[in-house]
Amino acid sequence: MRISYLLHQLSPKHSSVVEQYCFNIAREMKSRGNEVSVFVYQHSRQRAKLQQGTMGLDCAGIRVREVYHNYRISRDAKEFEYYNPVIKGYAELYFDEFKPDIVHAVHLKNLSASVIDAAYDKNIPVVFTPADFWMLCPNFTLLRADFELCRGPLMTTPCQLCLADAKESLGQKIMDKKHQPLSSKIKEKASHSLVSAVGKKLLKGVTSYMNIQKQWVGIDSQIERKELILRKCEKIRKILTPSEFMKRILVENGYEETQIDVLPLGFDIDMTDIADKSHSDKLRIGYIGTINRHKGVHTLIQAVRGIESDNVELKIFGDFTRFHNYTSHVKNLAAHDKRISFKGTFRPEKLPQIFRDIDILAVPSLWYENVPVVAYTALAHKTPVIAPSFGAFPEIISHTRNGILFKREDAADLREKLTDILADMSILKKLSDRITPPKSISEHVDELLILFENYTYCDRA
Repeated sequence: MRISYLLHQLSPKHSSVVEQYCFNIAREMKSRGNEVSVFVYQHSRQRAKLQQGTMGLDCAGIRVREVYHNYRISRDAKEFEYYNPVIKGYAELYFDEFKPDIVHAVHLKNLSASVIDAAYDKNIPVVFTPADFWMLCPNFTLLRADFELCRGPLMTTPCQLCLADAKESLGQKIMDKKHQPLSSKIKEKASHSLVSAVGKKLLKGVTSYMNIQKQWVGIDSQIERKELILRKCEKIRKILTPSEFMKRILVENGYEETQIDVLPLGFDIDMTDIADKSHSDKLRIGYIGTINRHKGVHTLIQAVRGIESDNVELKIFGDFTRFHNYTSHVKNLAAHDKRISFKGTFRPEKLPQIFRDIDILAVPSLWYENVPVVAYTALAHKTPVIAPSFGAFPEIISHTRNGILFKREDAADLREKLTDILADMSILKKLSDRITPPKSISEHVDELLILFENYTYCDRA
């Protein structure tokens, strides 16, 4: 079978969970005698030597076709973000060359929904495994500017504020200040500062914000975006959501329930590296992941700071060089608490040792985390997980069985749950003993091959 994968960016230049998943299944498919190729977007800077075009390369034994493009500098950037006819043309040429039997879309961001049309027009069946909510939300998280949860674009949803907030503008500087609407922050600061030097800087930020508001003209354009992607996705043979929760969200937003199958992902974890935990009299809590607001690291630090015991420690692993304002914020929150340490990043081969030296993994995310891979990884290493009780988490973490659930962004509730464990450390072994390892990549590919072999192209209006 000839299988083409569609991906939004390329590893090892990037190393997101989605890319790791794509290349893991591509390698497994290839090892079973299938021909595989990845069609991937590569951002082309305005002055890059190759501003637009394609390039073939080999990535760890996998054939890759990069398409160089930069939709952001187009006068049609707003529309090209979700439907890019330039990318469609390159995808058609790629399909003519590779002649896939099936297309597996792993992420459509940057490529846009136009690649669905490119395959459909050539009678190639498409399946899609959405890892996040790009189909509904350009910011992919379904988090509003004030970090409240969203269920998708509606007439009452201020999408343009979320989009403005994602830019390096006044909105980006304001977003760390929680629970006050972005628009009221702008008005409040503007009214107090216009005559000062700070006021001039603010006015410049307001102007930048207004320009973004003009570019993203409001909720009407976001509903139009959602509806166009929905219509294009009707041409997909099957949408394979990693969770029941994501399926519910898509159905709420107009997707046909019969078109969607729930198929949890598999994970490439070397079980031979898993060993018994190292011993400690302390409750050792770990955090592994991105250090940014939507990941909720501040909630975890607040919870640990509130525990009045020296028999607890928190180790935070992540890149502290990317989101400077937020990383400064969380380090200030820790305020030289010796029980909290910032470990930075680590090489993948160090992961088993990290899990040996922690008793429980905290995943305090504020967004839905449709595929919380770090939670699956912890379970594979027989490490219980403490996570918020919303989104897809309750499908992965069974409260008091293989982990603990707490209320979203509620430091007091998280602190209470951790204190209960601290009072009875035997809870940790009980949780660990009940953990069932997640599905492997090999098992996941078994499932995909059965589906692929049964899929034939269906004409859709």
